[in-house]
Amino acid sequence: MFKPKTYFAQIKPGIVILKKQEDGCFYWVGTSKDLQSAKDRVHALMEFFPAEYLILNQRMGEKIAILPLMVRK
Repeated sequence: MFKPKTYFAQIKPGIVILKKQEDGCFYWVGTSKDLQSAKDRVHALMEFFPAEYLILNQRMGEKIAILPLMVRK
């Protein structure tokens, strides 16, 4: 009997970084291994590409918005 493989079970949810476009839509920037790494990456991106960023922790269901005014100097 043929049994199709389920690849979705192999996908591990993680932390996703999104950037808000001028039209209000978010687009995927990348992923990160942990929350602190995601925050550090967003702050580095904001130095060259200021915008609103959204960090989604798919494991915990958390959403963190980082605004351009929140960039550390």
